[in-house]
Amino acid sequence: MLDTPFVKTLQEDCRYVRCDFCHAERPFTLIPCEGCTWVMYCSQECLSKAFDQYHRYECGVMRDAYSVCGRFPATALRATATAISIFDGDLVALQNHLDALDESQVNGFTMDWRTATPKDVYSTMHVLTTNQERRGLVDRTYQILVAILLHKAMVERTELEPTCKASPKMDKLLFDLILRHAQTIRCNHQLLFFYEGQPEEKGFEHKLYGAACYPSVSMLNHSCASNVRRLILPDGRCAMIVIRPIGKDCQLFDSYGLHHLVEDRVLRQRVIRLLFNFQCSCEACTHNYRTFKELSFQYGGDFTLISHSQQEGIYKTLATRNRKLAFKIMRELQTDLNRKHSRYPSYDVCGKMRCYELSLCLVYKYVSESFLYCRKCTDILELQHLHPESLS
Repeated sequence: MLDTPFVKTLQEDCRYVRCDFCHAERPFTLIPCEGCTWVMYCSQECLSKAFDQYHRYECGVMRDAYSVCGRFPATALRATATAISIFDGDLVALQNHLDALDESQVNGFTMDWRTATPKDVYSTMHVLTTNQERRGLVDRTYQILVAILLHKAMVERTELEPTCKASPKMDKLLFDLILRHAQTIRCNHQLLFFYEGQPEEKGFEHKLYGAACYPSVSMLNHSCASNVRRLILPDGRCAMIVIRPIGKDCQLFDSYGLHHLVEDRVLRQRVIRLLFNFQCSCEACTHNYRTFKELSFQYGGDFTLISHSQQEGIYKTLATRNRKLAFKIMRELQTDLNRKHSRYPSYDVCGKMRCYELSLCLVYKYVSESFLYCRKCTDILELQHLHPESLS
C-alpha cells in the first residue's frame, strides 16, 4: 500500500538543508522564495511548482505561522492553501464542491487513484476525522485561537483579501477550512524521519525533518501491537509494510506512535486519550502486553541469552549501513518471523521484529551522511545572525 501526501512541511532547522517542495537534501545551495525568503527550493522547477500548488496563498504567512503557532498549524495553513489552489483560487467553486460532497461516500480505499482528480484527492483529505466533539474546552479554544490568527494573516497578507472582504460567506469559508485542517492535521499527521549516518560511532540515529498528512494511511485504526508500519520513502510517499502475519479478512492496524514494546499500558492510554481522544482497547491493552525491557526479564535462561546475542549481532551488522547486507538480513528475518508468529509477543519474536523494522528502514529509507555537517553549519549561521560579534 502506497500513499502520496496531500500536504507536507519541513522541520524549521532543515530549511537550509532540504528543498521545501521535494524535500531533497541540497545543503546551502537552495533558492529562496523572493517573497518571504522563509522557504527554499533546490531548483526553479520546484519553486514554480510550489508557488502554483500552494505557496501563493501562504507566502506572507508561513514564517509567522511557524514561529507563533508551531508545526501543525503551519501544516494546516499549507493544507488550506493547497485546497484553494486546487480550485484555482475560486472560493465559490470550493464552497459549491463542499456543499455537494457526500462525506459518507468518500473512501480512499475504494477510490481509483489512477483516475482521481485533484478535487477527488482533496475530498479524501477533507473527510478525515477532526474529533471536534471529543475535544475538551481548552483544546477547542486553542484550535479556534490558532484559526483566528491564521485566518487574519491570510486575509491581510495574500490575494484572498478582496474576495474575503467582499463576501462574509467566503470569509467564513476560509476560517472554517483553516479550523478544520488544524483539527484533522492534529489527529492525522505523520512525522517524517530519516536516518543520520554517524561514521565515527559506526551507527545511525533517527532524525525528524518534517510533517505530512497521508489521506488513505490516516484511515487505518490504531493498535499498540500493530501488524503494519509506516515507512516514508525517499520520494515522500508512505508505504505500509506488514511486520506481523495478517490472517484472511483480518484488519490492518497501524501504530499512532505508541507501541507496547516501548511504553507501558498506563502511559500509552494516557497519551492516546490526550492526543487522539479515544480509549484504546487493542490486543496489547486488553492483554497488557509487556514492554521489550520487561520481556527480557520475563524470559530468563539460555534462550534469552542466545536470542539477545543474535539480536546484538544483527544490530552490529546493520550499523555498517551496508544495504546489501541489510536486504539479506531483512529476508532472513521475514522468513523467521513468518514461521514463529504464533509466539508473539515473546522476547525472541519481538526482538527480531525490531531488527526487521530497522533493516526495512535501512533498505528503503533515506540515510543522510551529511546532515551532521549541515546542522553544525546551520548552528554557526544562527549564531552569526543572533550574535555577530561572537564570530568577529
